[in-house]
Amino acid sequence: MTIRINLESISGRYFIGKPNGQKAREKKNLDQLDIDGIDEIVVDFPDNIKAITSSFFIGLFGSSIIKSGSKQVFMKRLKLNNINDIQKKSIEEAIEHVILTQNANVF
Repeated sequence: MTIRINLESISGRYFIGKPNGQKAREKKNLDQLDIDGIDEIVVDFPDNIKAITSSFFIGLFGSSIIKSGSKQVFMKRLKLNNINDIQKKSIEEAIEHVILTQNANVF
């Protein structure tokens, strides 16, 4: 099963801060992502986005990343639309951070 998350309705062109990511997670009811049977997560960012910070992404997907167990498993499920290479790198670093801190029992 594929789930599509449209973040185009979130105002602003800067997606920053863990609290804002957590609010977006709640608004979009993303706890459903952690249910078995979700094979693909498609995230539609606005096409005019300027920045996505790792802290925003951690707020948005942190618990889902932890439940995936590894960067590879989570990235295999994730498809990101309307982001550039710098934003994608920030997202990949956020995923690595969550996995590393979870393994160190810090998160």
